[in-house]
Amino acid sequence: MRLIVGIVILVIGIALLGGGIAVPALKPLVPTGVGFIIIGLALTGLSFIKLPDLDAGDARPMSFLERLASIFFEPSAVFQNLRLYPRWLDALLVVCLVMGIYSTVFIKRMTPQVIAQALTDKSVIAVEEFTQQPLPKEAKDGMREGQLQSFNTPAGQASQVLSNFILNSILALLCGAVFTLLALAFGGKMNYWQGVAVVVYSWLPVEIVKSVVNLITLFIKPVDDISPIRGLNGVATTDLGSLLINPAESPALFTLLGLVGVFGIYQLWLYATGLKNSATKLSGGAAWGIALTLFIIIGLAKVILAKVFPGFVA
Repeated sequence: MRLIVGIVILVIGIALLGGGIAVPALKPLVPTGVGFIIIGLALTGLSFIKLPDLDAGDARPMSFLERLASIFFEPSAVFQNLRLYPRWLDALLVVCLVMGIYSTVFIKRMTPQVIAQALTDKSVIAVEEFTQQPLPKEAKDGMREGQLQSFNTPAGQASQVLSNFILNSILALLCGAVFTLLALAFGGKMNYWQGVAVVVYSWLPVEIVKSVVNLITLFIKPVDDISPIRGLNGVATTDLGSLLINPAESPALFTLLGLVGVFGIYQLWLYATGLKNSATKLSGGAAWGIALTLFIIIGLAKVILAKVFPGFVA
């Protein structure tokens, strides 16, 4: 099944890439096609990693709807079932769907023109700081047109939504590998697909709740108080960074404190719960240690990006 999924994604990627090259109106889909090809090749190669060989006894695999309902109220039961039947693609698709719904509504609320102009202004500043010379007007206009095409055309909007699947797939596969290796380092044992399932099902409830909160906030908050760039990732104030720090003054500190919030703590708890119930011979303390390690790794990566691209955070 995993091999079939990898091949299907690979074929979709080739179709998107070919369509983007052949049809000018579909040009924004070219990077998306490349991303799908990368994911398809990765899943095709990883499909040869065997599933865990465990005695399931009388336990049957939960349906997706059962897992979706139980992950909010009985996450331990869900992760115990995922230990035997590590399924994750359905949850990943739902995560990408709710993220796509929020980003689509955000773009409609803020308008593509405003977002494109804000991204262009930040890009121009970054390029001019790097080259130490002003960009010609033609280059600025070209950048703006490219940004506007990404938000104001059907192909561009589709690419925005599909990019969630690409980025989340890559992150899930990488984090699954980190969980598998850290479980071994902490004296436990975890199959790679168990690790990926823990990652994705730890995201699922967080992203659903976060999207609902952000959608409500988006229509309550005045448009003038919303950042056209940062708002793409959420407009609700739920972390210490948003509460305490002006991102223009300290983008890195804003990003670091942004990890400490309601959703960040919820995510961390789900990671630890999933590891404890999915891995073999892994104590609760070790599970928290692994969860914190991944949390720190992701946090450091975000801080580095904030240092490299401070203008986009500010």
